[in-house]
Amino acid sequence: MYCLIIRLPTKERIFFHKNVYHLMTYAYSAFKIQFLWSLYLLFHNLMLVS
Repeated sequence: MYCLIIRLPTKERIFFHKNVYHLMTYAYSAFKIQFLWSLYLLFHNLMLVS
């Protein structure tokens, strides 16, 4: 997989890495929002029960 990236021209390589970086940050933020939302719902339900 990585040797394939090395064979690419410099411009293409940079573009590829940028895309991977954006995908990673997007996945991370989506996960974070999901996590915070579930925490919020959990606390909300606890407040309703007590």
